[in-house]
Amino acid sequence: MPAIEVVGLENVIRQFAKDERDIKEKGGQLLEKVASEHVQYAQEYAAEDTGEMEGSIEMEKRGKNEVHVVSYSQQGWYNEFGTIYMPVGSTEAPLPVQSTSGKHAYRPFFRPAGLRVMINLPQYIEEIFG
Repeated sequence: MPAIEVVGLENVIRQFAKDERDIKEKGGQLLEKVASEHVQYAQEYAAEDTGEMEGSIEMEKRGKNEVHVVSYSQQGWYNEFGTIYMPVGSTEAPLPVQSTSGKHAYRPFFRPAGLRVMINLPQYIEEIFG
């Protein structure tokens, strides 16, 4: 199962929060926003052959300040990192369908979604902490 851990978001929240109440309320909102956007983008990038992988991506709350984005698809790991039968595609196009050898390449969905969320993080912070 592909997984990405975001470390340091608590420090970001503390920089923008006014007090402890703000940390709890708005910090939780930011965590949920980041996780829900990650789910949305990962579903958008997931392979679409059967829809099984896209449907397996979800957000799970696992504690007070802990949210995980997971995929329970059997194919998720293979699509994220490839196999010996699915060679690495182009680094210029992170979502290739074929590699330079002409064989099907892996199609990452978690990492590109995470990068897109991190690029949008300043916008999310402004929306919530404004």
